[in-house]
Amino acid sequence: MRETYRSDVRAPDETDEAGDVPWRPRAARPKLPEASAIRGADPLPIHAAVALAGVLDLSESIDLGVCGGQAADLVGGAPEEVPERYAETSPRALLPIGVRQRMIHGTADTLVPFIMSEHYRSAAQSAGDAVELLAIVGGDHFDVIETSSSKWKDVEAGILGALQ
Repeated sequence: MRETYRSDVRAPDETDEAGDVPWRPRAARPKLPEASAIRGADPLPIHAAVALAGVLDLSESIDLGVCGGQAADLVGGAPEEVPERYAETSPRALLPIGVRQRMIHGTADTLVPFIMSEHYRSAAQSAGDAVELLAIVGGDHFDVIETSSSKWKDVEAGILGALQ
């Protein structure tokens, strides 16, 4: 019988305005302290992770003005105000996570700058993680997340390749 894992440890009433449970760095959960509220008792074992135009460093996203600095709202304050929250929720702060990772990012993304994926890749590799960055040349933010995009075939191939 297969084990059942919860994909998120937040209570059902803890959702954002759209009714969705906000993203958590699931691949790194086993690294979190057992007492962490977002770790869960039995985190799902993950062997590979793919980020599509990912916000992979919450502090850097604030510095770059990504989404108007909404990371501070999501986390509940600026990095200097609640550093422990950033330590548990920012993917870059959780390095190394010990799983294969692939970032897929458009080079013309003006919402989440491509440089964020380059910075994360460098940090992850320095920490010892196996990380690849697939650049979607000329792609914007939506080219890598919308299946109707003319660049989706490249994105899909990148996702499927990461799972092999």
